[in-house]
Amino acid sequence: MNTGWSGSFETLEQLFREFTPQRLQILQALLKTGGLHIRDLIVRSGRDYGELQQDLAVLLSNDLVTEDETGLFSVPWDAVRLNLTLLPEQAKAS
Repeated sequence: MNTGWSGSFETLEQLFREFTPQRLQILQALLKTGGLHIRDLIVRSGRDYGELQQDLAVLLSNDLVTEDETGLFSVPWDAVRLNLTLLPEQAKAS
């Protein structure tokens, strides 16, 4: 397993667009269990298949989740770190 994934974001909007609470819950469940099939994620989350599939696609595209040949989704990292730097010019009212 790799030591850790980290991502940096320039704005809160960018961070929250990629990492919704539902996607963070998926990551947490996969890290805790070591891996789950989509049907198990549906049962655990109570979410719709299509929504869950979309969230997994985003996580896969960001290399946060892998899927093996049996359909098992897992996180190939020991830890996931999300970094956000807020600068004074971003804090000004629009």
